[in-house]
Amino acid sequence: MTIYSPYVIKRELKTKPSPLSAADCSFLTKMSTVVNGFKRLKTEYESYFNFHEIYAELKEGTTREVDGFVLHDGYLFLGHKLCIPRTS
Repeated sequence: MTIYSPYVIKRELKTKPSPLSAADCSFLTKMSTVVNGFKRLKTEYESYFNFHEIYAELKEGTTREVDGFVLHDGYLFLGHKLCIPRTS
């Protein structure tokens, strides 16, 4: 006598080809964005009247945060927002 379990389900597994080829993946990894003048922000902080004191204090390294401002890779952030000086 053979007893069949009602909870056993047998399925045939089939492998499906990937929708992206190797060339597509290579192309996607090489895309980037370039913002002109973005590196110039680091020098603008020192001369801008709203940020120069905070920037100088954070650049010294004596503290990590001043009134919610933090310095990350030379850029000034207030929380998660990048600070951009109003310059001409």
